[in-house]
Amino acid sequence: MSEMIERVAEALMKARHPDAPLTYAEVVFAVQTGSDSSVLDGFRRDARAAIEAMREPTVAMLVGGNHCQPGSYSAEKIWAEMIDTALAETLSGNTPFPMKAKPEGGHLND
Repeated sequence: MSEMIERVAEALMKARHPDAPLTYAEVVFAVQTGSDSSVLDGFRRDARAAIEAMREPTVAMLVGGNHCQPGSYSAEKIWAEMIDTALAETLSGNTPFPMKAKPEGGHLND
């Protein structure tokens, strides 16, 4: 499993079950040693779906990323800026640019 899928799956588990008696690492270990994998599989499936949904940034995310001048920031800084923008939209309940960044099946330059 990819590192990002595992990170997101762990975050989902913590968000849904903050008082869980086992940590994510303990759940993974239990599955590796023979326990039922359905719960872990569900978190991983949901994590994959969440990451796939972020594949196409919103217009607001692109604006947030464009805030960083080309050549002045690393890809990591631009990515963080775009994710921060997406999280700010969600937390505030304000979605200034609710449309997708590119048309369904199209390209940004279309």
